[in-house]
Amino acid sequence: MIGSVKGIRYLLLQFHQSFPIMALETVAQVTLLTIAIIILILLLIIYKMLIMIPIILYLLQVSFQYPIIIQCTNQKINSN
Repeated sequence: MIGSVKGIRYLLLQFHQSFPIMALETVAQVTLLTIAIIILILLLIIYKMLIMIPIILYLLQVSFQYPIIIQCTNQKINSN
């Protein structure tokens, strides 16, 4: 954990040297904001996928049941 904190601090310092106009706190805020936006986008994608799962399962269920219904009706017609 300490190593990763030092790595993040090192990256922030490198970024700060590249853009010395911004204060180091601003760089940290921009970095955290970017990470937060990426996490929100990933959560939105996962949420959309979770909404699609029941629809896909329903379509699979219908596609599996449909041939069985046809077979049952054919057997009933043939038995009569």
